[in-house]
Amino acid sequence: MEWDEERIRDFLPYQTFGFAPPPRMSPALDAARADQRRKNRELAHQELRRGLEERGYTHSADAPDLVVHYWLGEASKDVYQPYGTQRQGELDVWFVDPKKETRVWGGWATLTLWEDIDGAAEIREACARLLEDVPERS
Repeated sequence: MEWDEERIRDFLPYQTFGFAPPPRMSPALDAARADQRRKNRELAHQELRRGLEERGYTHSADAPDLVVHYWLGEASKDVYQPYGTQRQGELDVWFVDPKKETRVWGGWATLTLWEDIDGAAEIREACARLLEDVPERS
C-alpha cells in the first residue's frame, strides 16, 4: 500500500465532523460488484468515523466544523495474476471547512484489492494510516 497526505493545517478550531453525501456509483456495474463496492464504501465510512472519534472529534450530522469527503474507487482494468485477479484501488479523503469553503487537509492511499479476497483489511489499514497525523483533541 502507498499513501500520501497534505501537511496538517491548524486543527485547533475544529471539534466536530460530518460526511458529505457519497458520489453515485456507475450504473454499468454488475450487481455483485456494485454490492461489494457498497460494502467497501460503508466500511471506509465506518473506519473514518471511528478514527476521528478516537482522536476526540465528535460526529455532527447537522452543523459540523469539518465535512469529510471520501472516494473509494477501482482501476477500470483488472490485472490477471497466476493466483487471482487483482484490482488497483484508491481511497481519497479530504476535509473541508464548510464555513470558509476551503480544503483543510487531504490524503490518498493506493490499495490492492483481490477479486476473491475480502478487501476489508486493506481498507482498514488505509483509513488508519491516513488519519495517523490528524491531531488528537485533548
